[in-house]
Amino acid sequence: MDHTPSAALLLVGPALTIVERLSAMGAWAPLVFVLLFGTCCVLCVPAAFLTLASGALFGVSWGLLYVWIGGLLGASAAFLISRHFLRDFVHRRLARHPRLGAIEQAVSEEGWKIVFLSRLAPGSPFFLLNYLFGITRVRFLPYICATAVSMIPGSLLLVYLGSLGQLAASGQSPTPWAWPLRMVGLTAMVGVVILISRRARRALDARLQDPPKEGASRVPSPGTPNDPPPRQ
Repeated sequence: MDHTPSAALLLVGPALTIVERLSAMGAWAPLVFVLLFGTCCVLCVPAAFLTLASGALFGVSWGLLYVWIGGLLGASAAFLISRHFLRDFVHRRLARHPRLGAIEQAVSEEGWKIVFLSRLAPGSPFFLLNYLFGITRVRFLPYICATAVSMIPGSLLLVYLGSLGQLAASGQSPTPWAWPLRMVGLTAMVGVVILISRRARRALDARLQDPPKEGASRVPSPGTPNDPPPRQ
């Protein structure tokens, strides 16, 4: 998922629509937002505009929390659906994407480390990875813990952008130096996210290029006799 500010600007229109709709729901808005975000994860619908909207509607702290909860619920549901109901279907789809197949193999060998790096790497298809990880041997708890931590940097950046957009629209500026400080904070945050993403990309590429360790087990194709049951 692209977390750059330029990409975020393209999401302003949908984000404003969501803000208007949720604002009318009052106390129900957080619950509806979390369920909507989780549903987008399961349906593989890009939800970056929702992340922006959460910052504009709920502020940075609460907005990040609601995105985090919704993302974890959706990631958990997609993982379990893939593991128990769509295993054959996901395997067939992997044949069309060699890189995803390499990630599948790496996750089966190294578990949560590859889950973590894959989440942080720029351009990673967050929602598709939920289904991919479901057919590997990674256990559910390490998977969801790695997902919970790796979601934070990119989500925080978009939530913060959404909150700045709301402040700009409202004209709130308590002190003359408030906006310069916010811009400094935004610049620092963008730099940190880019640095983390690039290092994760290099680390992930290095692991995917390494030949499989001798004796390392590969993920069996669905329907193969004597397939061991996937771990959770």
